[in-house]
Amino acid sequence: MKKWIVAALFLSFVLPVNAQESGALTGEFDGTAVSFELMPSQTDHRGNPDFGSVSMAFKMDIEGSDLKIFFIGFNLMGGKVETPEARMSITMVDSFVARPDETFSVVVQEASKQDDLLFLKGTISLNADFSDDFGRTLDASRSHAFEGAFEAKVGGL
Repeated sequence: MKKWIVAALFLSFVLPVNAQESGALTGEFDGTAVSFELMPSQTDHRGNPDFGSVSMAFKMDIEGSDLKIFFIGFNLMGGKVETPEARMSITMVDSFVARPDETFSVVVQEASKQDDLLFLKGTISLNADFSDDFGRTLDASRSHAFEGAFEAKVGGL
């Protein structure tokens, strides 16, 4: 009987968040319409809709491409995006990193929290250059462009 109670308690804490986390990133990748699904196991937030941090990962499924995961991270300060980062990974080291210029923009249009889930709706625009050293140097001769929108329910840490 104790085993069933322990199992039920464990599942009541684990399953609701995982079952409810969801989202998508849609837009144009190098001029082609795409849609990527949120990866809840690689996604989380801390804080609230006004102040905190967000890390989202979307599974990239593009025929003929080595790209695997589209990472988007940022801080929320007064409801506005601060210090945004974006990376499209090939391997742990090789990736395409958002150019830190005027072409890179992450805007949260809507943010609200219910229980442990943070609902986010926003847009992202970037040009990303190849890097084989975690973004320290960028090779603009190899780049990708993305412009789109995200909508996600993100679980907290």
